[in-house]
Amino acid sequence: MNLSNSMQRFINSFHRTAIVLMYHRIADVSLDPWSLAVSPTNFEQHVQILMKKYHVVSLPELNKQLSTRSFHKKTVAITFDDGYRDNYLVAKPILEKYSCPAAFFISSYFINKKNPFWWDELTTIILETPKLPQQLTLEIDGTSFLFGFQNDHVISKYKQELQKKWKTRMPPPTERCTLYLNLWQLMRPLSFPKLTLVMNQLRKWIGDDTRIHCEGSLPMSYIELETLADNPKFLFGMHTMTHTALGFQPADVQEEEIVENKVQLQHIFRRDITSIAYPYGSYNNDTIEIVKNQKLALGFTTKGKALNNKTHCYEIGRFQIKDNNGTDFQKLLKKWAHQL
Repeated sequence: MNLSNSMQRFINSFHRTAIVLMYHRIADVSLDPWSLAVSPTNFEQHVQILMKKYHVVSLPELNKQLSTRSFHKKTVAITFDDGYRDNYLVAKPILEKYSCPAAFFISSYFINKKNPFWWDELTTIILETPKLPQQLTLEIDGTSFLFGFQNDHVISKYKQELQKKWKTRMPPPTERCTLYLNLWQLMRPLSFPKLTLVMNQLRKWIGDDTRIHCEGSLPMSYIELETLADNPKFLFGMHTMTHTALGFQPADVQEEEIVENKVQLQHIFRRDITSIAYPYGSYNNDTIEIVKNQKLALGFTTKGKALNNKTHCYEIGRFQIKDNNGTDFQKLLKKWAHQL
């Protein structure tokens, strides 16, 4: 017996999913160990494909579909984490060219700062400084750590090229890459004041008491954010005040990071902020309770999962977008859209 058209539509809608894309930077960069940057050329191809073949929605529309457990066919939402300046300089014109909606998750402490995010500065210090001291001693949260080089404190051109191609999912090709990973793993769980102390030690280690300036990786200014907000297709969400890994912090620190971030962003944009993306995808039960108490609508992780009828509104998965060309990007979209 054939199913009626209405019954078939109901079954199809029940099995539909939505996918959320996670971008960070739109830029051409020479070193990108975390695959955070997508070239402007590839990004424009992504947007063209999305606007032509998919149903790109704002976060309020995504929330509506999730609340009703009724996902439209080929629903996609676009998000950006951190608040890099290239989001304004490069992504904004491309998104506006195609009238494409997007959401930007902002860590409010860094707005207007003339310094890079700590992970970018760490990349510059460890992987780009031509000559490093052979030993490094760090005090991290009351514990001393000693690191040393056998060969790579002076980096050769050959190994520089290896480092440019290296991604953190690969085996480290140099001692510097190993050190970089070890430091990142030690530093990521720290509260921002403790992390700042470690960065100060690293600057002194290379003989530079001031921050290394990585012009291309600076955060947006207040004016740039306000200009971005003039476009009603661009919405904003929380990313904690100082990009803290929430799951490693006690509840009171988490609450301060989330509440202060919300207050500051609502002051800047003069509108309610109703969503959050957890930095590094780190959260726990305390995080969920705080987000619930703040009456937020949506919480986003970094888990590569499509939304379906069982998705919790505070544990929405996102797919990190890497520097793929349009053809490869389209293949990934098709794969992700069929997740159940």
